[in-house]
Amino acid sequence: MPRKLVIEGLDQDYTWEGGKLSVLRNINIEVSRGEFVCIIGPSGCGKSTLFNILAGLEEPLRGKIILSGMEITGKRGYIAYMPQRDLLFPWRTLIENVILGAEVSGNNIEKTRQEAVKLLPLFGLDGFEKARPSELSGGMRQRAALLRTVLTHREIMALDEPFGALDALTRNQMQEWILKIWSRLELTILFVTHDIEEALLLADKIYILSSRPGKIQERVEVKLQRPRQEVNPDFIEMKAHLLDILGN
Repeated sequence: MPRKLVIEGLDQDYTWEGGKLSVLRNINIEVSRGEFVCIIGPSGCGKSTLFNILAGLEEPLRGKIILSGMEITGKRGYIAYMPQRDLLFPWRTLIENVILGAEVSGNNIEKTRQEAVKLLPLFGLDGFEKARPSELSGGMRQRAALLRTVLTHREIMALDEPFGALDALTRNQMQEWILKIWSRLELTILFVTHDIEEALLLADKIYILSSRPGKIQERVEVKLQRPRQEVNPDFIEMKAHLLDILGN
């Protein structure tokens, strides 16, 4: 399987008059086509900063981002970025929200609309085309935001704690659902979470960040067969290992 995304030697600082904050140090990450890769770490370790850099919203202090052999450091439009908040416009219908990326990018809006309508059943949104965000549940809003991200047709999807604000039951349902979407649509996903169990349920590979400045403490290959169960002894052993790393 060819390598798709390489994050190489990434550093980031924030400076202001009289001060400096070191956020990321020597981040090296690889994501292959079709992989589901999770990044975990304590609050404030730079996970969201890393995604801002990936999306081209920030320039790193040092390092490179290479996608399919091409350097894209500081460039926008190559990686689909979905922040934790769904950011749906309250005055637009669901279908108008999910085709927003096509409008902004100048793509064929009608073609994107037709594609969105075909995908609505898979995303559990069939029949809600004309609904406003206020008429949708939290899980439906996140599925709509993910559909909007999928419709950009970027090679990599970067999802920043997309289920963090959901209740436990909805979150579990969304975890099962996103695995189905990932497999069905053959997506490549880089997924930030602070939840160890979520990472173990979802990921092929997990990168563990230290506290700020965030450094890669370890890369863990998750070879547990899907669907995964939290009561599985191997799952419990891996969870204990990850907790031990994060505790040091």
